[in-house]
Amino acid sequence: MLMSVFHNWLLEIACENYFVYIKRLSANDTGATGGHQVGLYIPSGIVEKLFPSINHTRELNPSVFLTAHVSSHDCPDSEARAIYYNSRHFGKTRNEKRITRWGRGVIPPKNQCMNK
Repeated sequence: MLMSVFHNWLLEIACENYFVYIKRLSANDTGATGGHQVGLYIPSGIVEKLFPSINHTRELNPSVFLTAHVSSHDCPDSEARAIYYNSRHFGKTRNEKRITRWGRGVIPPKNQCMNK
């Protein structure tokens, strides 16, 4: 039953205005590890398609802001940030792409709203 509801919802929103990306969240994605830079890891191929303006090494840590909306919970929209941590190209170690600034961890304890 639950999967058919989810399947129907996907079919309802599937159109050229949406890009559906499903990911099993890691502890690091949700903030459970205690890291200070909580955010969803995004594979490079996804960044190339959705956020081409940050997919470069001409500057340190290019980013773009976006409105984050969580359809499954009654949470207010928030201003998230897609960022390419590219410091490896500037003599340091990081080379990853994430969506950050959800307010706190993407999945707070007990699935509360992110900004409460």
